[in-house]
Amino acid sequence: MALEDNIGAGECWEFTSAHGYLAVRLPEPIVISQFSLDHVAPDIISKMSAQQAPRDVILWGLLDEAHVLALHNVTGFRSPFYFSNTGLLPTAFNPTDKFVELSSMKYNLGALDFRQYKTTFLNVSI
Repeated sequence: MALEDNIGAGECWEFTSAHGYLAVRLPEPIVISQFSLDHVAPDIISKMSAQQAPRDVILWGLLDEAHVLALHNVTGFRSPFYFSNTGLLPTAFNPTDKFVELSSMKYNLGALDFRQYKTTFLNVSI
């Protein structure tokens, strides 16, 4: 499950295709300095499930217009519409808000440690 420690077989949160998005709204803004990604050990799941494991992961942060203007030297902002399959925005999003890439990683399913960590490269409250 997303944001849970239990990653046993059948207990995981998964995408229905080769890529997807997960949005998480926190109760208050925080500075994210690191994130982790876990996957079940490949030897206890089917080959199909192992092939669906995330490989290329990007962590995005949603910034309001004031924060976007303060980060005038940062590039790579994305409109919330970038992540919409329907062209519509959920009511929680403002069209003037922007997503900014906080970190990216390549998940190594063959690594001995199934919980892999990555630090962020932008120190901003989101």
